[in-house]
Amino acid sequence: MARDYQRAKVYAAERASPDGPAFFSLFGMQAFVDRITRTRFWRNRAALRYWSITLDLYIPASKREEVDIWADRRRSKIWIARTKNGTPHPVSEEELIHELSHFLVPPGHGPDFVRALLDLTRRFHSMPTRARALYENCVDAGVHVKPKYRTAGAVKGGSDVSLKKARR
Repeated sequence: MARDYQRAKVYAAERASPDGPAFFSLFGMQAFVDRITRTRFWRNRAALRYWSITLDLYIPASKREEVDIWADRRRSKIWIARTKNGTPHPVSEEELIHELSHFLVPPGHGPDFVRALLDLTRRFHSMPTRARALYENCVDAGVHVKPKYRTAGAVKGGSDVSLKKARR
């Protein structure tokens, strides 16, 4: 398995960005995930098996367990830690978007993951400034980000080289 060399940098960039609202019920979390996974934006990027992602609770193995939420690509699920009284651990929009980004790209926190995270944040986060702040924090932290895709048909059948020749 390849080393996830950007993981700590991505988490640091996310922690430095402004926080959005949190969900306290599994129903609210599932509704937010469904709102994203039912869009054309999601379905153009995700494999068919990820068009429906469910949320479920798990009991942390110990009190010191640090992971409150994680993506399970094999089962198309997002697992959320259960508190002592049986309710889900509060989860923010950015945590759900982070986990959803894992379904769009290969495992890890590489440049493709960061691009998916930024695109989903820009499109679905309730705070418009979150995506810009996250991008700037990623750049400051030295996180490698895959460039944005070009719009289709911008240069017919061309590349950057043919565009330069056309301008001459």
